[in-house]
Amino acid sequence: MAFVISGVTTSISLFTVRAYITNQQITSATHEAAVLSREVARLLRDGVEPSDALDAASASSNSIQTFLETSDSSITTKAGFNISTIPKALRTNAQNGIPGRQVYKYAGTPNLAMVFPIEIENSSVYVFIGVVSLTELNRTIVLLSRTLVSGVMIASIFGGMIGFWLSRRVSEPLRRIGDAASLIAAGNLAIQLPNAMEPDLNKISISFNEMTRSLRNRIDREARFGAVISHELRSPLTAIRAASDLLDSHRIELSPQLAATVDLLSERVVTFQKILDDLIEISRYESGGVQPNLEDLRILRILESLLARHQMAKDDFLEATVSEIQTVLVDAKRFKYIFDNLIENAALYAGGITKIRVETTDNDVQVHFDDAGSGIPSTMQDLIFDPFVRGSSHSNIQGSGLGLAIAKEHATNFHGSISVSTSPEGGARFTVVLRKGGEAE
Repeated sequence: MAFVISGVTTSISLFTVRAYITNQQITSATHEAAVLSREVARLLRDGVEPSDALDAASASSNSIQTFLETSDSSITTKAGFNISTIPKALRTNAQNGIPGRQVYKYAGTPNLAMVFPIEIENSSVYVFIGVVSLTELNRTIVLLSRTLVSGVMIASIFGGMIGFWLSRRVSEPLRRIGDAASLIAAGNLAIQLPNAMEPDLNKISISFNEMTRSLRNRIDREARFGAVISHELRSPLTAIRAASDLLDSHRIELSPQLAATVDLLSERVVTFQKILDDLIEISRYESGGVQPNLEDLRILRILESLLARHQMAKDDFLEATVSEIQTVLVDAKRFKYIFDNLIENAALYAGGITKIRVETTDNDVQVHFDDAGSGIPSTMQDLIFDPFVRGSSHSNIQGSGLGLAIAKEHATNFHGSISVSTSPEGGARFTVVLRKGGEAE
């Protein structure tokens, strides 16, 4: 912007100044040449020889080279200057009584030629010619152009530096707000912005800080509420489960109808217990009270052990392209929760797991859980990891909607991740990414 403004301003100034000084030079030279021509005409009328009249009139001027031309000869005050270099049309017009002037170049040098016809007693016709070199004028214009161009460059550089400094000063608070928003999106609600020097930006910083404090307080209240509710529910649930277990131990003494009721009660108690455990776990994450217990373990050994717990043959379900000794940094207890949740979800909603595939990249190990279902719509693939979100077609199946949310928190807790896509067979593919460890001997 500084370059454009200074460039336009300089161009206008250059053209204006160049036109002005050129017109001034031409006007001044023309006036001086006209005065000399009148002096020569006076001397000729007084009977002075043409050469003497030209020398006498031109003695007072050093800037104009003068000529006096007749129909058959010419006289000059400067030896070696050829009158033929002067435009012929200009001289011809003067011989016909028409004065004029013209800028022309000779040997690369700009000159101004001025012609004035002189009549003596209506018989003899002389042509007075004055030539002024415009070399100095041209040098002045070139110097002025270079000076102005240098000024444009300097103004552009300093304008750019000032603009960069101002933009940084204005955008720095906005950049801090953007960075803070990214940290909040990542779960850091303790971020606070410093006060900005600009009043308008300072209002934004103050409002942003108030928003983060309000959000943090609300989440803290919700976390405390969840923790209190979970704790308060644990005691009555323990009593209910004890009563359910007692009834179950005497179910052979009960009628078939009462026995069925006891079975239903036991099933609901187990479901309630799982929901309560999930609520407690998610509350711990929201309150920031979960620390990972990372271990360097062989991934294939972990998966084989977990498959055995679910009575799933590894030859049927496990497909691996990693080394037998490849290890990962993982919290074994929390990885087990993720594994169990994905296996149970597949069994409940998608016809079961078809294959668990293990792949490796430069920095991590990926475990793919492919199921036999119809897949998850792309519009739901991000939402299903939010708490209490369940598919609309699964409302008839008992569940809290917290399992995948906790699985995601577990994966993030040990510096991994979990995502969902479509498997090669068309069902859903849940991918758990784990950091590589060393290779065990």
